Amino acid sequence: MFQSRQQNPYKHRLLFASGILFLAALACNLPWDGGTPTAGESIGTIQKESSDVIQNAVMVETKNPLNQEDTLRVQNGGVGLLEFGDYLRLRLFNDSMVGEIEGTRIGSDPTIPLIAKMTLFAGGFSGQLFKSGSKATFTTPGGAQIFVMGTDFFVVYNQETGVTTVGNFSGIMGVIARDVSVTMASGHYLEVQPNKPPGEQKEIPWTPAEFEAQARAGQSALAPFGSIPITGDETILTPTDVSTPTPPTIEPTTPAPTLEPTTPAPTVAIVPEDCLPYNPDNLRIVDEGTNGLLLTDGSSRMLILDNKLDANDALALARRHTAHCFIGRDNTRPNRQDYIVEYWKGESGLKTTIVQRDCIPYNPDNLRIVDEGASGWLLTDGRSRMLILDNQRDAQNALTLSKRHTQQCFIGRGNTRPNRPAHIVEYWE
Repeated sequence: MFQSRQQNPYKHRLLFASGILFLAALACNLPWDGGTPTAGESIGTIQKESSDVIQNAVMVETKNPLNQEDTLRVQNGGVGLLEFGDYLRLRLFNDSMVGEIEGTRIGSDPTIPLIAKMTLFAGGFSGQLFKSGSKATFTTPGGAQIFVMGTDFFVVYNQETGVTTVGNFSGIMGVIARDVSVTMASGHYLEVQPNKPPGEQKEIPWTPAEFEAQARAGQSALAPFGSIPITGDETILTPTDVSTPTPPTIEPTTPAPTLEPTTPAPTVAIVPEDCLPYNPDNLRIVDEGTNGLLLTDGSSRMLILDNKLDANDALALARRHTAHCFIGRDNTRPNRQDYIVEYWKGESGLKTTIVQRDCIPYNPDNLRIVDEGASGWLLTDGRSRMLILDNQRDAQNALTLSKRHTQQCFIGRGNTRPNRPAHIVEYWE
């Protein structure tokens, strides 16, 4: 029996009939005819071309089989080559992540092309769809659905701005956003702003080879867009324009206090310490359906996560350590969850990779605690509201903890559940 633990983030006309039919199918959201994918089934390969390519939190050394529902991440200047047999090839550039990968066949004949589907969570890729009858569907968190029937293309998603950019070098492509369907002309690209219909199509200023060369040189699929001239009111964001995301509790609705607080010097230890030990070898994920995914050590309910990607990252985090710790679990406030701080300790010696890194850097020398009266005690770096604590003891312990690190990190902040905080994991680096 599990015991519960408490846890705390244009429009262009086609000149041929097949394109018109394609657009009509998109507008009606008609599904592709295909079989049912089987989790774990090999549907292609993922190859490391350079630096770090990560498959389900494990480094790819050379080339690995690509399986249903895999998650892939490219980082540290890397480039990865994803191939669905001889039909579809995607080149993932640095700081890119794709997941929810599916490959579906029409019938059982292995010579028939796979229909590929996946979600682009960050970064981007160039692609080639070679064989007649092949199809690929890509979605992004920004609300865009991209349908490809050939031949050369790119898809880029800026995780910070939520903008999806889609380019059709040649072939047949369509985009749906906000129930608006657009069939793309060859040699053109368009942007999809978050939760808006597709934008105006514009001429692509590079060849496929030039796009890839700029993405490699700039170590980002966003890099080529820094070379597009900006006219009128347009704004093309480059990677250097992107600001660090801010957690929900950080942005105050009123200006931060201007009073100079008296902050005691941090103690060496957190006293008292509230830690729950576990064996990292016993950790596993349990799918609980609509409730989410449970992280457990076999005897307690350690965390509940919104989706498989968050669950894999939480498992990777927990496997690094041997104890799950808290500050403020004994508070009795109505919004008790908001006053609990989470951290991890004990080194297991296991090397793991957290794929979706969501960390906010700070200067530990600027940290201080501020008494805000009945609301509690604020931990701040002078710019943001990092934590709110129930009492001075908890605030002092949180100050001690945060001064040991330089980044406050989260898993699951993107979830939209009604009880959103319960599906967010906090850790420090």
